Amino acid sequence: MIKNGFIKIFVILISIIIIGGCSSTPNTTKYSDIKPENIMSDSGESLITINRVNLFAGGGNFMQIWINGEVVASGIPNGATAYFVIANGEHTIQAGSSNVDKGREVTFTAEGEEIIFQAEPRWGVFTYRFDLIEKSRNDLQ
Repeated sequence: MIKNGFIKIFVILISIIIIGGCSSTPNTTKYSDIKPENIMSDSGESLITINRVNLFAGGGNFMQIWINGEVVASGIPNGATAYFVIANGEHTIQAGSSNVDKGREVTFTAEGEEIIFQAEPRWGVFTYRFDLIEKSRNDLQ
């Protein structure tokens, strides 16, 4: 009898933890989901576009972006696109679901163009991170 009561309480507690974790609101940092139109190739700036793959598995995990080691956006939902304007030059970029679960760091050189990355999820038993894959480079106006 005590064993059955313990099992019921254990199942209820685990259910509450799982439901609470999946429905929690992310800590977000402002990022633009509207593509800027006024960046010119001779302005000394480049446009970074990050497309997060829309998948069911891991869809509840929110993505963070680090550029040059600093968080520039967090709370990016499943299937979203984020835009960042950066100065031309060499930069590093990473994506992840937390400060612990970061994907591999990518080094790139921006030269007055739009650089499009795709954020592809990678998950393990206790981890969920994103790897950024450079998909294309387009000339700006």
